[in-house]
Amino acid sequence: MGVRWKTVWKRVWIGSVVLVGGGILVSMSFPCMCENMHRANTLKTVSNGKQIALVALHPAPDGRQPRYPADFPPGTTAKEYVSYLVKEGFLKEADLKIFSCPGFRAAGRLDDFSEKTLAFKIFRVSADDPPDTVFLVSREKRSPGSKALKKDVVVIYKAGNGEVYPPAEALEPVLQHLPAGRSQTLPP
Repeated sequence: MGVRWKTVWKRVWIGSVVLVGGGILVSMSFPCMCENMHRANTLKTVSNGKQIALVALHPAPDGRQPRYPADFPPGTTAKEYVSYLVKEGFLKEADLKIFSCPGFRAAGRLDDFSEKTLAFKIFRVSADDPPDTVFLVSREKRSPGSKALKKDVVVIYKAGNGEVYPPAEALEPVLQHLPAGRSQTLPP
């Protein structure tokens, strides 16, 4: 009973060819997977921003209209504004996760809501502003020393529509559509 070396080497050769071929296929598909993940993260951010605009700027099913951010005194924080939305019943505390996006930890309770969980800059829009006024802009979360690529900037307008811009191109449309005379945001 001798070992059939020819058969053994043939199987080893076929196995290594399959492994190398599989490795090449995986390495070729990796950039595509990264791009799809980036698109999914951007889509999640747009979706969350639109939900915030729907809750904060449009009448509730019972007909009540929430107050606009500009209706609050200067110095009002984003947490105070979100607390108002929760206390008045426009938003449930369990739904605070819409203020987060990939890269930001979601707040489970109002007490946990902070700058670390707020993924958007909220602009002080009023009822008198036109529909194309900027309401939200996504924030970038980067750790000190992080070499992560800059993500796209998501801009949500008062009407609830959203646009996605590369970081280098986002400033111009935002500056063109800021709330009249109120370029400041609600601090976190």
